[in-house]
Amino acid sequence: MASSVRLIGFGAGVAMLMTTAAAHAATQKSVVPPGAVPVPPRELKQIYDNKTWQWQVGGGRFSEANRSFVAWSSTDGVDTYGTGHWELTNSGKLCMVATWKTKETSGKNRTCFRHLKVGDTIYQKREPKGKWYVFKSGNPWSKDEYSKLIDEDTVSVQALRIQTRIAAK
Repeated sequence: MASSVRLIGFGAGVAMLMTTAAAHAATQKSVVPPGAVPVPPRELKQIYDNKTWQWQVGGGRFSEANRSFVAWSSTDGVDTYGTGHWELTNSGKLCMVATWKTKETSGKNRTCFRHLKVGDTIYQKREPKGKWYVFKSGNPWSKDEYSKLIDEDTVSVQALRIQTRIAAK
């Protein structure tokens, strides 16, 4: 039961991000050039701190305060929200650790993305089995996943609405 709870909460919460990232990866060369190095935590912090990662439906907010993370999504009419925190590692990983809740289920999940850099280009892949794709080009453009990181918090209010709606049932 616990794994199905995690799968439902995670699947509904992050599926849109994974679909978008997978589609983007399909259009990119999936091999990182030689000489790639992990993106340092301080640089990852600059990229994600106080940003909203917009997904096809929903998004995730990376707050500076206590590195809190809040997200929401909706898949096949099932609304979900997640709350937790985000972590950075010296190996170039960004991890989102959250408890995802729907009307029916609740489960904790850890999702990580690794970032490598060659010059000004940053590559990203979902750990452990994702494919590499260009996350941020040396000259960023609208097709980069990086362009989906915005300053505005478009997540917290909707996540609270979903939480309130779920709690009322």
